[in-house]
Amino acid sequence: MKNWFNIWFNSPYYHILYENRDHQEAADFIDTIANYFNFKSNQKALDAGCGRGRHAIYFNKKGLDITGIDLSPENISYAKSMENPTLNFQEHDIRKTLCVNYFDYVFNLFTSFGYFEKESDDIKAIKMFSNALKKGGILLLDFINVVPLTHNNSSETKTIQEIEFHLTKSTVANFIQKTIHFKDKGQDYEYYEKVKIIHLNQFKEYFTAQHLELIEVFGDYQLSPYIENSSPRLIMVARKK
Repeated sequence: MKNWFNIWFNSPYYHILYENRDHQEAADFIDTIANYFNFKSNQKALDAGCGRGRHAIYFNKKGLDITGIDLSPENISYAKSMENPTLNFQEHDIRKTLCVNYFDYVFNLFTSFGYFEKESDDIKAIKMFSNALKKGGILLLDFINVVPLTHNNSSETKTIQEIEFHLTKSTVANFIQKTIHFKDKGQDYEYYEKVKIIHLNQFKEYFTAQHLELIEVFGDYQLSPYIENSSPRLIMVARKK
């Protein structure tokens, strides 16, 4: 059986539901990252879980030679139309080795982690990130801060392109799960998004085991200090030893 992310991310309804995502917030965050790291022209970077490539494209404009990878064939097919000599995309599973000692940066942004049922798969992904980096290279992993969200159930309805999406969030086992239910052209649909509840201390263990040293933790896209009980994000910067 396919995992929820194989099904949902390849659905046209995924892009309809999130058509109004805040592109400016994403651009501002990448500007902030670029200023923080002081990118050098033609440094090599990997956007792991790149979706349709909008973040990789913006990193490329900042001077990075960037490769975007994603599990979704639909996303990569779309992104490839925007390739250039220093911007490339390929379909790839983040649990599988891509290359070794190659990139100056690996970015995993906007909660593109924590989808797998098995912890061993999370570890494989962190191992891939580490293997892909040169010695001294930097991993930036941007995750939700699960602490304020755990057991905080909610529901909302959004109407987009005349489709009424009913969204509910709840804690199911060790995941924060969003259920997406709607009807289109007389047919009922139901999809899921699931993000594993992973705390900072667990990430520290994953990093240490894969020769990554956690050097900075931020709590939002302005790179404010991380506050466990209230920060919206858990943004971790780690260096490969």
